[in-house]
Amino acid sequence: MISTTFGNWLKEKRLANGWTQKELAEKSNVPQTTISYWETGKTKLFLFDERIVQIANVFNLRLCEFPFELLESVEQVEKMQPDQIKTSEIVTNEAQIQVTTHDNIAIS
Repeated sequence: MISTTFGNWLKEKRLANGWTQKELAEKSNVPQTTISYWETGKTKLFLFDERIVQIANVFNLRLCEFPFELLESVEQVEKMQPDQIKTSEIVTNEAQIQVTTHDNIAIS
């Protein structure tokens, strides 16, 4: 079966390994709620998200094998209406980061 979304792909890979969402969360160091949201399509994983490496590592995938075509692109975010996008700044001891969010999606 060919996955049409990242969430479907992730669920198929997880189930093929016999893992629960909790087990995948523990292995990838990604919160279980995030795994659930990705699988159900409630939130999206974007091309520039560092969690791509964590997920690839759990499934022993090289980055060139990762299904990037199933991820949300910057262009898709740019097509959002202005009232759908919220920008805020987070200041840490090391850097100032601008974060743009859409629903439960964070883009930094």
